[in-house]
Amino acid sequence: MRRLIPIMIFLALAPLAHAHDLFLSPAAEGFELRRGHSAAAEHGDAAAPCSDCPPGPTAFMLDDGATQMRMPDDEWPVVAAPDHVAAAAVTVNWGVWARTSAGDLRREDLGDETVLRLWRSRALAKTITLWHDRLVMPMSDELEIAPTRNPLDVPVGHKLKVRVVLHRRPVADAVVCYDGEVRGVTGRDGTINIRLRHDGLQILTASLHSPDPDGVLDEIVHETTLSFVKE
Repeated sequence: MRRLIPIMIFLALAPLAHAHDLFLSPAAEGFELRRGHSAAAEHGDAAAPCSDCPPGPTAFMLDDGATQMRMPDDEWPVVAAPDHVAAAAVTVNWGVWARTSAGDLRREDLGDETVLRLWRSRALAKTITLWHDRLVMPMSDELEIAPTRNPLDVPVGHKLKVRVVLHRRPVADAVVCYDGEVRGVTGRDGTINIRLRHDGLQILTASLHSPDPDGVLDEIVHETTLSFVKE
């Protein structure tokens, strides 16, 4: 099994046309979806508003555990948040992509190029600003990182156990990164321990390739991000 792990990591990190981390950043009226390299995201100049991200719905959890769902509006990629929000999770459906001899193209942009591989790409960006015990459970049916305890209380240098889920069920072999570096793959119960290395913005990412349930595409590529700030 150990020999297979590097192979799985290589496949999961195969270059994508939009291979930058998505994460939610606080904005005046709520949150802004940004895209950039997570390893340097806390410096600000490494990430930019994801204006070209396809608009998607946002799930909110409030500080009393109640949930709300909002659809994007003209302010996208800024998402207006309700009062007393504890967490937010926005879904992005990148659509169907094709790998060709000319590079990776959206399916609708294909010309006469030979298609080597077809996949659908989906992403979720989640952020936690306040803790509620219900946040140990997923907020969506997408690939998602759920902490097993309050990540805001984990001291720097200590480990945070997280669980990666898809369709609200734990998944094994999801590749998990912290600060842009691969830290390992999830076990059979979907969990992995990540050591927090610094204060400030924390960004964890996970990726997983799964079969297309309809059997039309070669695979579904799932990507997900969990962000929070340690004061």
